[in-house]
Amino acid sequence: MDAPRRLTDTEADRKLRYLFAQAGPLHAPDDIEARVLRHLAAQPAARVIEDKPLIASWIWIAIGTFLLGLIVYSLLAPLSVDPAGSTYQRYLHDLTLPDLGNVLRSPWTIMGLACAAAFLSLEAYLFRPQAVRSGR
Repeated sequence: MDAPRRLTDTEADRKLRYLFAQAGPLHAPDDIEARVLRHLAAQPAARVIEDKPLIASWIWIAIGTFLLGLIVYSLLAPLSVDPAGSTYQRYLHDLTLPDLGNVLRSPWTIMGLACAAAFLSLEAYLFRPQAVRSGR
């Protein structure tokens, strides 16, 4: 509000109250109520618009029918035996999970976590005064 003087909130509040006290009360004209009502009467009435769902009900029915058909097909389809083995054995036979200890000790993981912590603390530091002023 007062950038060059750097007033605190309480000082700025006190000065603003003083300015309002100097200006005095503002009196509305006597016919203000009639003018407002006349203005409102000239406005068209607001129409009620119903909220529509994002996904139509017929799409949900189609998705449900498709999933139900897929379940019925999987229950009624004959089981076939693949001579080459299952899909897992065919394509992912040498799949191994990485050692979690090595992943956590990796410099990439440590720097990623450090950057995330720095960004979160910076965000908390920058927005703290705004949250304190607004009472959140």
